[in-house]
Amino acid sequence: MFDSVRAAFFRLCAWSVLASFFAAPCAVAGGTPIRLVMVTSADSRIGPLTRPMIRKIYLGSAGMPSRPIYPLINQSNRLLHEMFLQKVLFMSKETYERHMRHSKFPVGTLLPVSYRSEARLLKHLNAHPDSISYVPDHVAAQWPAMRVVARL
Repeated sequence: MFDSVRAAFFRLCAWSVLASFFAAPCAVAGGTPIRLVMVTSADSRIGPLTRPMIRKIYLGSAGMPSRPIYPLINQSNRLLHEMFLQKVLFMSKETYERHMRHSKFPVGTLLPVSYRSEARLLKHLNAHPDSISYVPDHVAAQWPAMRVVARL
């Protein structure tokens, strides 16, 4: 009897933790929810993008627009990077890295470059209008040289 009650209690606790993890939006230190946006240079001709389009761009899938779009990986914040991988690519960091090592990108397509510095990432985006990356919406709002092409 005691074992079944204890097992039920642990199952209830596990489901509660999982439910709170998936139901609650991710937040920064001040309790403000993080909302991801895809950005490019204000001078870019890249139009609005959907999640499936972004997923194809980051996975190097064929069938993209005639003008190539170069994805940049924002690793300035581990939580932000994990959110992007989960919400858009539906992959863990390890699965994405394994996919990238074994994927066959179309000829002339470069593998995504990672940036650990947000300032360097935004500088690259501004200098290369054919690039996109993800940042929190409050960061995009602070950089007038950036244009939002998708809200995630």
